[in-house]
Amino acid sequence: MCAVAHAQLVQDERTEAQMIATGQRDPMPIVEERLRVEIDGEHATTTLVQVAQNNTGAQVEGRYRLRAGMNSHVDGFAYWNGEQKIVGEVFEKQLARQVYDSVTTRRRDPGLLEQDGEGAFAFKVFPIAPQETKRVELRWTRWLDRRGTTVTFRAPVTRADAEVVVSIDGSVKNLASSTHRMKVEKTSSGVRLRSEGARSAGELILTWDVDEPDWTPHVYLQPGGKHDGWFALALAAPPTTDKQVAAKDVTIVVDRSGSMTGEPMEHAALAAMDMVRMLDDKDRVNVVAFSDEVDPLFAEPHTADANTKKEALQFIQRMHA
Repeated sequence: MCAVAHAQLVQDERTEAQMIATGQRDPMPIVEERLRVEIDGEHATTTLVQVAQNNTGAQVEGRYRLRAGMNSHVDGFAYWNGEQKIVGEVFEKQLARQVYDSVTTRRRDPGLLEQDGEGAFAFKVFPIAPQETKRVELRWTRWLDRRGTTVTFRAPVTRADAEVVVSIDGSVKNLASSTHRMKVEKTSSGVRLRSEGARSAGELILTWDVDEPDWTPHVYLQPGGKHDGWFALALAAPPTTDKQVAAKDVTIVVDRSGSMTGEPMEHAALAAMDMVRMLDDKDRVNVVAFSDEVDPLFAEPHTADANTKKEALQFIQRMHA
């Protein structure tokens, strides 16, 4: 259930992917870029291929950094030295740096990826010759942000002419992109999108509504193989309005012991009175004062009509009078 809680949070962090030479501020130019995305319900598998070029005029060490978003997991990456493909391994940050320093003293590429924060990953490439291009491929998975029936997908895209293809399995509606012009093709299992150009550089953002009845459950299973597997259950409630807010029973407990004398008591009383004023006449309320004994205003909560609110406010005011 933890995965569901994360999936409901809408995060606005910007995604990015770039190669920066040591000692340089600006990233290396990307001369070729492809993005492939497979989305099953609310779980996305993204593969990004970028080709960066070293235009510094010198041999450099490059640091590649991917910000894929909160709760992302990189499960594969590789880069090329000429025609040789180097498949990397994912390491904890401190261990990755120790191995990297050890291997690069022998002037070899170690192929190590380190997690560089929540949803961020990085690795170093050495050496990169002047005018050399460096091809990089990363694959990561992520539970997508969802609020109500609206799902949001974000991925880093540097070039306006990048080749972008997104496949979504499932019934969706109101599909839109604020960053790219997308051609939509219906398939037997959902939709397939291809970019026809970017409106703005730097990121792909897609949103859509899940076309399903309210309270439809979805279960996703991941076999663990040699390790523990996991499952996630997603269940979206229908949108509500202020008029549909359920009535509440609210008991406000205020500490009026000696330790609360002065400013602490004043602040507590003001907060309690604000809570009383926010209740509507469908709610019920009680106020309890305690120190060495407990003193409830009512024996049980009363309907929060005008008279009850007046009594509650006067009771709270007397606590710090």
